[in-house]
Amino acid sequence: MPADLQRRMSPGYWEVGASGRRYSREFILHNFEQTPPVDARAAGWQASGHALRRLGPDTYLLTYNLQQGPRLSRRATIWQHSRQDWLVVYHQGTLVSANEDDVVPPQP
Repeated sequence: MPADLQRRMSPGYWEVGASGRRYSREFILHNFEQTPPVDARAAGWQASGHALRRLGPDTYLLTYNLQQGPRLSRRATIWQHSRQDWLVVYHQGTLVSANEDDVVPPQP
C-alpha cells in the first residue's frame, strides 16, 4: 500500500467504481494490502482532459479521462483541504461507451 494512502483518505471516503459498485474506505485500504496497485506508467495508461473546479472554500472537484488499453473512463475525485493536508473525500469512475461528448437529441 502506498505509505500515505490511508493518511490521504478522509475517514468518510467512499467511491463508485466504473462497474457501478460502491466501495468503502475500509475495502479500498484492505484491497491495497492484498493486491499491489498497478504501475500505471508501465501498463501504458494515459490520463487526459484534466480539469479542476472549486466547489467551496476548501473543496475541489478534479475530473479527467483515463485510457486503460481499449477501456476509456471518466474520473471525478473530490478533494478537501484539512488543517494539515489535502484529503480525498470521494471518487467515481464511469465507463465511456460513446465516442462523442455533448450529444444533443434530435429535434422533433
